[in-house]
Amino acid sequence: MAVGARCRLSLCVRQRAQRVGTGERVGRRALQQSRTARASAAVADTSETADAQRPIEAASLGDIARFASPIALSTLSGPVLSGVDTAFVGNFSSVLELAALGPATTVSDLTTLAFGWIGVVLLSALSRTNALPPSDEREERYRDTVGAGLMLALGAGLFVLAWHAACATGLLKVLGASPEMMPSAVQYVVIRAVGIPLAFLTTSLVTLCTAMKDSLTPLMVTGVVVVANVVLDYVLCVPMHMGAAGAAWATVAAQLIGLASYIVVTLRMRRLRAVPPQRSSVASLLKSGVPIFAVASLTLSVYACMSAFSCLFPVTITATHKVVISIFALGGFFGEPLNLTCQAFLPQMLTAPRSKEQSAQIALLGKRILLSALGVAVVVAGAAAGNMLFFPTIFTQDPQVLAPLAAITPLVCGVLLLLVPVRALQGFCVAYRDLAFYALATFISAGLFAALLAATRMLGFGYPSLWYCTMAFYVVNFLVYGSRVHWLLRTGGPAPKAA
Repeated sequence: MAVGARCRLSLCVRQRAQRVGTGERVGRRALQQSRTARASAAVADTSETADAQRPIEAASLGDIARFASPIALSTLSGPVLSGVDTAFVGNFSSVLELAALGPATTVSDLTTLAFGWIGVVLLSALSRTNALPPSDEREERYRDTVGAGLMLALGAGLFVLAWHAACATGLLKVLGASPEMMPSAVQYVVIRAVGIPLAFLTTSLVTLCTAMKDSLTPLMVTGVVVVANVVLDYVLCVPMHMGAAGAAWATVAAQLIGLASYIVVTLRMRRLRAVPPQRSSVASLLKSGVPIFAVASLTLSVYACMSAFSCLFPVTITATHKVVISIFALGGFFGEPLNLTCQAFLPQMLTAPRSKEQSAQIALLGKRILLSALGVAVVVAGAAAGNMLFFPTIFTQDPQVLAPLAAITPLVCGVLLLLVPVRALQGFCVAYRDLAFYALATFISAGLFAALLAATRMLGFGYPSLWYCTMAFYVVNFLVYGSRVHWLLRTGGPAPKAA
């Protein structure tokens, strides 16, 4: 019996020892798994931290070319439409109507360009929004921003429509339009005013594509608009002999076709997603847009002064200026794609954690954009020279109008060589939100240009002196903005805060 008790006790001890051993093994296994999980989490955190700290690489020259090239063609819509109007009126109407287009297109086109700030601030806001991680908050912010941009575009367009319809004569007098030009010029301005709300809304829809780095859609729509404008200009100016008024109606109809095309495309691509905006969103865009509008207005006042200066000469010289400024505007707009490239690519890089590596990538992007701008400027200046020297009859057959072109061709090309890089440099200032400097520099340079032009006229110099003054204006701007961008890239400047 005692032996049996000892056997049972021994069995219990062995079983207990087995249970203890098993528990220890389970405990060791759980501890090992816990340590492995903590190590994996630490590795994941380290990886995420490294990803967050890794600098955003600068776009290559190829990336810049692929983004900017279609925009270069799509942003030419405005000057191309005016240039087509000039060509048809110059070849199938009188020299007087061609001269009248000088101040008339200045009123219509410069006003549209001055309100281009809507697209600029909308692009900046959307670029910052798209840089956020995907979330419901980002989607809500996107819809609100788009709604605010469309509301501003429509409101500004209706305001300008009423303003031009009521004050066309006064605006043309300010630009020096002579009494004989006035009937055709007023008619052109009033008709073009109908299309201004369409143009402003189109600018907002183009911005939706640009913010997504989609430059092919604007290119295709611009092609449709230009073809429609050419066909309508031919019908209204040649068989129907409507002159400047027919050219204006053709432009308005082409703008309507362009807006309808953008609405269809952006809806199908689900980019046109908007809600009634909050007041704070509208106010934010307005706050950002006021200095840009002021800068744009001051910059465009230079072209208004040029138009007014040309109107002080005989009608044939005014007509000559209209031909020259059409070529010049066509070339100058090639600076806009590089300006927009800065605004599309820089905000995301500027809102990333700043480090030496990130600053180096920002500087590299700056060098590549400026290199692209210089290359584009050379091509544009060469094309302008070829047009003025070998194909001037595209715009008119009148020998008196064409006679001064050869003498001013080197000056016009020299200005274009500077204008394109200057627009790229200004794009850096906007991307860095260095708007106070941008406004001050533009105010001073525009004032000096107006004073120089007035002094030139008082001294009795002829029409070529206009382009000497313009050359001086852009030399100063190139030096000023070049120095400022160098400072921004070196110090970081007033970069925008993270959204």
